[in-house]
Amino acid sequence: LGTIDDVYKVPYTGNDPLLEFLSKDKDNHWIKFIAYIDSGAFMTILTKNDASDLGIDLTKGKKLDLHGVGGTVLAYVHKVEIRIVNEIIKLEIAFSTSNETPRLIGRSGIFDKFKICFNDKVKNVSFSS
Repeated sequence: LGTIDDVYKVPYTGNDPLLEFLSKDKDNHWIKFIAYIDSGAFMTILTKNDASDLGIDLTKGKKLDLHGVGGTVLAYVHKVEIRIVNEIIKLEIAFSTSNETPRLIGRSGIFDKFKICFNDKVKNVSFSS
């Protein structure tokens, strides 16, 4: 992650816009995750195992059906603290009941906090305030 005048540039991993971010578990420890930055996803999505790793009781959240290319999968929404691009944000995250669901950084709660630019030519994503 490089910094240039409040612009954070994240290089693609191969051809994929992936972002490393941190989330706090129930013991207040930061845990690292890697997810696709997906402007087509409304909200951030993590897996069933991710909920467990964070100490979240999956089914205590708000029930939600996730619809995507692969069909529909049940998820539960929980408010979680994350650290993304040197900002700490309280965010509603949908935790899938499947571990096959790809991790996604969606628009809600993130894309409204940053100007985000995908640059496929040079294979990076820039975040600025």
